[in-house]
Amino acid sequence: MHPVLFKIGSFNIYSYGVMVAIGTAVAAFLIYKRASHFNLNKDKAVDLIILMLLGGLVGARILYVLLNLPYYFAKPIEIMDLSKGGLAWYGGLISAVLTAIVYIKKNKMDFFIVMDLVTPYIALAQSLGRLGCFLNGCCYGIQCSSGYPLGVVFPDTTAMVHPTQLYSSLL
Repeated sequence: MHPVLFKIGSFNIYSYGVMVAIGTAVAAFLIYKRASHFNLNKDKAVDLIILMLLGGLVGARILYVLLNLPYYFAKPIEIMDLSKGGLAWYGGLISAVLTAIVYIKKNKMDFFIVMDLVTPYIALAQSLGRLGCFLNGCCYGIQCSSGYPLGVVFPDTTAMVHPTQLYSSLL
């Protein structure tokens, strides 16, 4: 696996972060490009994307911290440290949707039309982010007894496991 793609001095560029950034950028570009086909203002679409991204990051971190509360009670200073990972997808999704609802209501937009626009691209961004999970060597599945090509041995596993990140990305 390749959790660190490359280094710039002592600064690491992580594969997971790069894949999430690529997924976000592709989704943002496609949402912006397609907004007018849904009779939506492109500038409002960009604002929505930015707010959903920020809201999603906050929600993903909050849920991760809540799921690991004993650790963060012992080391509260690390709550804001994302350098060791620590985002929970469902927290991000819930928070991003709540952020979108507030923005959509405030701007008197049609919720279902906006969701018709953004949902496929959120799924696309998620699939690219899951490739980042594979490169990072995290989020794998249970032991795989059928061997290659379904099984993968990650650096911290001794047996073959299912690469659920790839299954998720493909689906």
